Amino acid sequence: MNPSTMAANFMFSLSQNSSSDGETMFRIAELMDYFFVAHPESGQREGDEEQRILYFDSPNEGIDKQTKVTGFAEAVVNFTNRFLNEDEENEVEFPFRYVTTGKQSHVYILVEDNAFIVGIAMNRQIYLFKECCTSRGYLLYAPAIKSALITAYCMFRLFFGTFSQLLAVNRENLKDKLKYFYSRYLSLLRLYQMPLVDLFCGVDFLPLDSVNYLRIENLIGQLKENFPQIAETMFLYQERLLAYSVPKSDLPVLFKYLTQNLLHMSLRAELQPEQQPGRFVQFNGEYFRQNAHHHHGRFLTGATDVSVETMVANVRDVKFPIVYLTVNEDHQKLVAYQLIVYRALNASICLFIRDNAGASFLKNLDAMLGPELSALASRIGDSYVAPTIKLSADTDFHFVYYNPASLSLKTSFYDLADTSKLNNLPYVPLVVHKHANSVVLRLACDVVDEFLEDESFNAVTVKSDLDWWVSGKRENGRFLLLLICNPSFVSVSEVQQHVKNIIKTYFDSFFLT
Repeated sequence: MNPSTMAANFMFSLSQNSSSDGETMFRIAELMDYFFVAHPESGQREGDEEQRILYFDSPNEGIDKQTKVTGFAEAVVNFTNRFLNEDEENEVEFPFRYVTTGKQSHVYILVEDNAFIVGIAMNRQIYLFKECCTSRGYLLYAPAIKSALITAYCMFRLFFGTFSQLLAVNRENLKDKLKYFYSRYLSLLRLYQMPLVDLFCGVDFLPLDSVNYLRIENLIGQLKENFPQIAETMFLYQERLLAYSVPKSDLPVLFKYLTQNLLHMSLRAELQPEQQPGRFVQFNGEYFRQNAHHHHGRFLTGATDVSVETMVANVRDVKFPIVYLTVNEDHQKLVAYQLIVYRALNASICLFIRDNAGASFLKNLDAMLGPELSALASRIGDSYVAPTIKLSADTDFHFVYYNPASLSLKTSFYDLADTSKLNNLPYVPLVVHKHANSVVLRLACDVVDEFLEDESFNAVTVKSDLDWWVSGKRENGRFLLLLICNPSFVSVSEVQQHVKNIIKTYFDSFFLT
């Protein structure tokens, strides 16, 4: 098994153990008819049409149906190209197409200079009658499906590289990697009940005082000075991002992998001290942390089931995950890095290195990071204050906030770092009838589609039939959506005044009111 495969396998082993709240998410595989990756150029010759199929996920479809499905997708792309502005199409990183039929909703994205098509078909009939969708108000929202499709591609690229590079080397090897990755990934992929969270696919940043932020930057600077092989870094506290130097285009998929897989499982391990070799001692059936000069650090990648001393002694057998990051936002040029993740208390630092990690490097890194990161994590914990957007159970609104410039995403619907946690706010209720939830969420998505998607400055307030108001505001690109439930409001002016009060109370640092 090569290092990239090992990295992907590591991800899947963690994902299978990750918990997610059945009330807030659902598996995409439950509604999916098929998923495919196609390379149209490989099937140009008559009689070789099936050669364009690189991967097709549907257990009941033969090669003829697979050829027909991928051929239809190619025909849709070619036909719609006639009506699109070529310059505008080239400006988009992932051009896309939507096709809706009576039975299915199709979403196609074009990747790597439009050379490959990644497509999915969602079964609309299953969606209309499946109990988990009707009772909890899930809705199929094509832009959110598109975003999930893009993430699926980027996740593969993160661990294996581009389709083009793999195809140029060995076609069958690419097909094997696609099958290995997507046969596992798709079975674990979940969508949020609030589609806008999937649509924006942002990052949860943790606000921090300037002194501790400078301490983080100082530690990273010392690391790069002492270990020149460190090229890029990410720093997280309590599974929220504080600092990073990786390319911005790689940030969302890295954050998703780290918080929902790697760090999520490390938190479980921290609650089971007997699984942390060399960091705890047992006495009378109880576990106690060894002092070791305030060294509370450990590696989360590499040989995580042994002590650092044992890992260093057997460094030749230690395999760190290989990840591929873009170069200067050039999405076709990738650089391979070894990913080393080190954690102390609630702080995690991710190091991306170009050279192989040798014994002296790991030993010296642990000797420096162990006490330094432990002390820094303790300082951050002492000065950490509750989030500014802290809502109580009697709050009458939900919110979604997104800043495309920073990729910052905040919402009252879920804890983005731990999908098993649902914030202590009233659920968007199933008033009147069981589809009420999806009605409110659909209205919220329509507001984004019709009024706010391409506007730098805009504001809109609309009312549903269920005493819910949806208010959207966009300013300097920053986007805020409020879902307000207050039957006492009878006019738009009352709602707008309430929105102003909400922004002043909770979002004063985000918007100028």
